[in-house]
Amino acid sequence: MEEKQTDSGRVPENCNYGPAFIVSGGLAPTLLEVYKGASRTGKKPALKSILDCLEKDDTNERRRTAALLGLSHYMSGENQANVIRMCDAHGDTLEEAMKGMRVGLLIGYEGERDAFPQQIFNVAVVVEETIVLHNLKDVACGLAMLLGIMYSLNLQYPLEMKYSFEFLQRVVMKIQSDQASAKVHGLKIN
Repeated sequence: MEEKQTDSGRVPENCNYGPAFIVSGGLAPTLLEVYKGASRTGKKPALKSILDCLEKDDTNERRRTAALLGLSHYMSGENQANVIRMCDAHGDTLEEAMKGMRVGLLIGYEGERDAFPQQIFNVAVVVEETIVLHNLKDVACGLAMLLGIMYSLNLQYPLEMKYSFEFLQRVVMKIQSDQASAKVHGLKIN
């Protein structure tokens, strides 16, 4: 696998392993079905907005993005606003977009944006209001890199998305899956 040099070190040229381990084994379609069921109750309008984005453009990449961005909306009480942020290439400044971010993803986009953007051109990993990795091709790859950076630097999960990150670790990546909290254990999708 070819590598490229970036400001923060060497990164594989093709980041296909990120989406593979985050939404492997058909997990994205399963999560989307769970979201559909939850959105029918009317209690989770943000999930409905995310699912509506797929009606405009239903590709595998957008399904993965919807499954990942919907996770915090599905988990009651989670707020991804300080962990996953969107940045309009023609309106927002990076400083504004990263303000207050301890650790997270910055999703650069152009064009229209509903629950998530139609055209994502750059995903960056942010640590302490600083971009540490950028030019990632999609949200799944960005999230995989974010998890890797969090593990390598021994950073805590952001409290705003504690259960989403725990779900990714315990259920998707199957790391210490027997130690899942009751909330995550109840969501296990096999």
